Amino acid sequence: MPDQRQERTPRRGHDLPRPLWPEFADAIDELTAAGW
Repeated sequence: MPDQRQERTPRRGHDLPRPLWPEFADAIDELTAAGW
């Protein structure tokens, strides 16, 4: 499985509007990269 941090696309059902919360979106990226 490739590192999801490279592509900024929502996955696993959280289709969140990332531009609204950049830091929260980064936290989501950390969790998804960790396998959540």
